[in-house]
Amino acid sequence: MACVAYGCNSHSSKKSQDNPNVTFHRFPVDHNERKLWIKALRRDNWEPTKYSRLCSKHFAPECYIQGSKRKTLRTGAVPTKFEGFTYFKTIT
Repeated sequence: MACVAYGCNSHSSKKSQDNPNVTFHRFPVDHNERKLWIKALRRDNWEPTKYSRLCSKHFAPECYIQGSKRKTLRTGAVPTKFEGFTYFKTIT
């Protein structure tokens, strides 16, 4: 699986080599939360499929539930970390 964010090269097959701490997250089922994630990605006319994933590089540490064994996102967490990634679309 690969991260759907433009310019992000996170891929599950490279996980152990590049960064063993990268995790991949499904898009929320909740319609409003899902829309926030899509808007954050800045991809026009794009809808995630059931296979679409976003990697942990795009979430702030406070988006995660502390103390859990797995990296689990809090309800309402929205990806915000896209600095340094090359975008296909420039926002003006």
